Amino acid sequence: MSSVAAADNPASAQNVQPAATRACEREGCTNAARSHCGKCRAVHYCGRECQQAAWPAHKWLCSPCVRIARGPASGVDDGRGARLVALKKFKEGDELARERPFARIAHADSVHATDAEAKRWGEGLWDAHVPTMSPGVERDLLYGLTDAWNDPPTAGGIARTNCLPLGDHNDSEGSGLFALACRANHACRPNARYLWRHDLQRELLIAVRDIAPGDEVTVTYGPGPANARAWRQEALLRGFRFTCKCELCEADDARLDRMLMRIGELDDDILKVAWQNPKQAIRMALKAIELCQAAGIDSAVYVKRFWHDAHQISAKIGNAADAYKYYGRAHAAALLCEGGASPEGVRLPRY
Repeated sequence: MSSVAAADNPASAQNVQPAATRACEREGCTNAARSHCGKCRAVHYCGRECQQAAWPAHKWLCSPCVRIARGPASGVDDGRGARLVALKKFKEGDELARERPFARIAHADSVHATDAEAKRWGEGLWDAHVPTMSPGVERDLLYGLTDAWNDPPTAGGIARTNCLPLGDHNDSEGSGLFALACRANHACRPNARYLWRHDLQRELLIAVRDIAPGDEVTVTYGPGPANARAWRQEALLRGFRFTCKCELCEADDARLDRMLMRIGELDDDILKVAWQNPKQAIRMALKAIELCQAAGIDSAVYVKRFWHDAHQISAKIGNAADAYKYYGRAHAAALLCEGGASPEGVRLPRY
């Protein structure tokens, strides 16, 4: 899928028949809309002058693939605020969005660290950063996000609630705030994932399951699905101050819960067992994949590590045929969940 990074210039205006009640969407203008953004086709203006004036703000949100929707799809307030909605059909591995942060800071440790002192330290970094930001669009985007920790909101609390890591613990470039990606709500069994691409200096939003037009785009805020419902709910309440009511949590299925817990246990134990009983460890990896399929979490992002574990262990015991087979599965999964041209996906370690 082609890049959806913000362009340097306004998308060309295209003439449309304005609806009787539709007004120009540039702030402060009440003229009838006569054109729309030629890229996202979702925002309307009375003419080119207003479109150009609105571009510095609109460019952060302009996307032909997703849009920000205000309020829940059901019409009943669920307390989650704005949501991200798909505008077209996506398959697993497709790219929904690619964007640069409107604000970022460099640091070695995670702002989302579980230690309370580290959290306060992270909030302090962002509170100190905001005065360096130019007044206007970027600050408006910042204060348009939710603060789960402070009332009235603070820059540090907003960042603590919304900022995304720019890389993992081994190669972090700090953390950033994004106009689109930070609007994605949580689900314990999401249909998309975040990915910071160091080579592109962009945050990618990648589908981990098929998504239909109009579907809400969801990600996980931390606790993966391979944990007990009670543990996931406690972690989200502690880390983000909300009680999860996603499809997986609302099911409250004891059998499914046991299955998800078993996947997590296998994930923890495979490499430990591999040192003493490598063949048993391979069987554990394959069992984890089987359980992922049964639990409905068999997307590439979940099973990649199990295929790669099976590959590494098979190579270690000299079973070249199985090592080759399992690597093929792991590599295909990596390309799906890392993005097709991702260096990490292309160069998945082979043993």
